[in-house]
Amino acid sequence: MPTAGGPNAAAALANLALLLERSGREAAALEAWRRVRGTASGALGARAVYALGAALESSGKQQEAVEAFTQAKSEARSSADPV
Repeated sequence: MPTAGGPNAAAALANLALLLERSGREAAALEAWRRVRGTASGALGARAVYALGAALESSGKQQEAVEAFTQAKSEARSSADPV
């Protein structure tokens, strides 16, 4: 029987985060993106940080959003992801 985690866990969490965003559940989506960030690396990690930045920006946390966007840009360059 499969268990939680494994090589596809971060991608599954990212899909969940997107679905939560699209259904208007911003707080739950933000938590899901944070969990993606904690488990993903490379391009998916960079995209998770970018999504966190977007969520922070939409909630009025401009300085935190700028920091997240800066980090996402740096990580995307490191992983050759054109975010």
